[in-house]
Amino acid sequence: MIVKTREVIELEYRWMKRFARVLLLAVMAFPIFNHAPLLWKDGSYEGRWAFAATLEPQPLECRGYPYILQFCELKFAEKNGGQTMAISYMLMGANWTGALPDIIRSSTGHYSSTIATSGPGLLQRAGALIGLFIFGVCIEQLVLSVLWRSMIARVPVIVPEVRSTETVMLSRDRRDHI
Repeated sequence: MIVKTREVIELEYRWMKRFARVLLLAVMAFPIFNHAPLLWKDGSYEGRWAFAATLEPQPLECRGYPYILQFCELKFAEKNGGQTMAISYMLMGANWTGALPDIIRSSTGHYSSTIATSGPGLLQRAGALIGLFIFGVCIEQLVLSVLWRSMIARVPVIVPEVRSTETVMLSRDRRDHI
């Protein structure tokens, strides 16, 4: 029978912490891949922004919980019946449901909206990514805490033998034989 000591369990726990952090970063890769490049392009100072007068925006369609976490989509098309395009936003701390922003175009050919490129809009979008990461770290810590407690509960409690503190008196005859 293999008895796991506390040192072995601590080593296993350290590996589980590393695995949990890698898993969290892998899960966060999806929202970062989808929303961070657009956030970076909207917040950069490269080029100039100009109103795209030929594009007809539709009201923002948002899913999620207002002021907590929302996923909004802005659809727009050219006024002469061209193709429909869409831009997705993830935000926290605001309610963009039903807003009708103007479409703007950068000199590099990137489309966005006036509500998304404003200072508060950029903060709300960056706050969503940061808030999602903090929420993931809290969930990770909660799971690791429960896991640690269950691992410690399985460690056998080893009670050292109690030695007798009595002295044994031997008679002289017995002492001579020892």
